Amino acid sequence: MRCLIDTNVLVSAFMWPQSIPAEAVKIASTAPFSAYVSPYSLAELREVIVRKWPENLSDLDVFIESILLHMVVTTQTIDYLTEQMPLRDVNDMPILADALGEGVDIIISGDKDFIEAGLSKPQVLTPAEFIKQHFSNP
Repeated sequence: MRCLIDTNVLVSAFMWPQSIPAEAVKIASTAPFSAYVSPYSLAELREVIVRKWPENLSDLDVFIESILLHMVVTTQTIDYLTEQMPLRDVNDMPILADALGEGVDIIISGDKDFIEAGLSKPQVLTPAEFIKQHFSNP
């Protein structure tokens, strides 16, 4: 199952390594899942850390390198998105385009615009929903 990790989940996983988003990233990066990340999300992650927590910037490259060991960076993009795309925030369009281009099954996001978009494919789950629905302790 292919899971695209949204920027806000990456930010939370980086800043709070013991958080639910960090656990969701860990699970999504492990078989039977395949984790995907948009280049747009990686750039946005860096921008958010520089703006909000510049003192943590030195640790960011190590974090990105570690997640890239377990994630596929999306390469397919859709050059156009029609009005049929149900997202209010145009800044989310590149992430949705990458998700659709890669054929992901799930977008893991805490972004209200994704959550309320009513997408069925890919399904949008918060980190907590993803863990609850797709992970059970042995």
